[in-house]
Amino acid sequence: MARLVTQFERKRGSILVLAFWVFLPSGLFLCEEPPEEAWNVTAYAPPADPPDNSTPRFVIDDTGAVIIATRTATKKLASDGQEVWSVPRGGSTIAIDSQGAVCVSMADASKHFVVTAKIDSAGNELWVDDGMTHACEEYSIVVNSVAASSDGSFYVWANLCPGGLLLKYDADGHRVWVGDGGDLANPRVMVDREGSIFVTGTG
Repeated sequence: MARLVTQFERKRGSILVLAFWVFLPSGLFLCEEPPEEAWNVTAYAPPADPPDNSTPRFVIDDTGAVIIATRTATKKLASDGQEVWSVPRGGSTIAIDSQGAVCVSMADASKHFVVTAKIDSAGNELWVDDGMTHACEEYSIVVNSVAASSDGSFYVWANLCPGGLLLKYDADGHRVWVGDGGDLANPRVMVDREGSIFVTGTG
């Protein structure tokens, strides 16, 4: 089964088109011949002047399906590249839990609110939180990273320029706590099997 997915941008006129290419396992490691292409799909064509942090993100579930988060929608492609579902809820970052549900998160159009949603493996939107904001109106929010925990909770990292927020949501979408994420550039958050949180970035 084809499992490796690579992501790239290529110029098409003045528009950057993001495409997904899936290669068979023979191309995973060093090989003399180019890897065999299983399929490719043009998943997202952003405007000529895309907003910051607009490159789509994706995760892969246990069946080999690809779930893609763009600025305007979240889509699921089967392992053969066929679209399974599309939900008009986008995100600048995405994570998948052990049940195949995904959490997408991004800043709203004003860049003053964090919008986070959970979508199950069948494409049903389970919950949305669009009320998380910050007190300082002179700064804009950029949502950089989201991570899934084994208990179904999600962690979202948002940059405030300067400073950062780390939010925890339980499996039902309740905000459990909001912490000070510190002033890091390009932050990423991950959670291990025991629930310990790891954050990386440049300071």
